[in-house]
Amino acid sequence: MRALCAAAALVAAAFLTGCTATAAAPSRVTDYAGIDREFQDAKTGLDLPPGTTWPAHEQKPGPEAGTDPQFETGGGTVDAQMFWMCAWSAEWLAVHRTDPGRTATAAAELEKVERSYLYAHGLDQNWQRHVAQAIAGVRTGDPASIRRVVTDCASFLNQT
Repeated sequence: MRALCAAAALVAAAFLTGCTATAAAPSRVTDYAGIDREFQDAKTGLDLPPGTTWPAHEQKPGPEAGTDPQFETGGGTVDAQMFWMCAWSAEWLAVHRTDPGRTATAAAELEKVERSYLYAHGLDQNWQRHVAQAIAGVRTGDPASIRRVVTDCASFLNQT
């Protein structure tokens, strides 16, 4: 994800994958250029809601990450898919009472989340359960759980 030793701006550190400074370093690591390439590649396969734009690049780590931060391979994909999920969650919440067409489009995009790399590799079990409940709420038109996702996604959606 972000620099593995950086402060995790990721939704209350829900998917921090480990710090390379520890004895149990991830088996596959890359530098910022590698993580940004993953982010760029993942963006190409994901649509965003109207009016939402991608960040130009993966967010750079803060100075606390040191001069040569390492990232776990797959983190750029996770971050791109997280931004995508957050954007569609916010879209559904914004239009679910007023625009049936946009609501259906958002719901269809959110249906893909449980089959995503993000869901399988970027979310811990608590977040998987949280996201599954939110998607179930989308299916029934109940905004309560998706509202929590949108609140937790604020830092992701504000990085453009």
